[in-house]
Amino acid sequence: MRALALVELMLVGYLFYLGISLFFVFLDGGMIAVLIELLRGTIINILLAYTLVLIIDIWRDKKREKLIIKGKLSPDRLF
Repeated sequence: MRALALVELMLVGYLFYLGISLFFVFLDGGMIAVLIELLRGTIINILLAYTLVLIIDIWRDKKREKLIIKGKLSPDRLF
């Protein structure tokens, strides 16, 4: 589960990088440049990363609940 947390953290970092990149495109070229950048494929990367983060988070939550029910994990611990 810790490896998935690291993957999720890396994906969030990548989303942060894409957001900053789009912000600088906006500052440099304006709104039309941002739209062109999004149409070039950035939007697909953003959607895939958000989807993966959501799936990983849901799976980790279910796994954590199962471990708590089995008694292998105390409710106050993260992993």
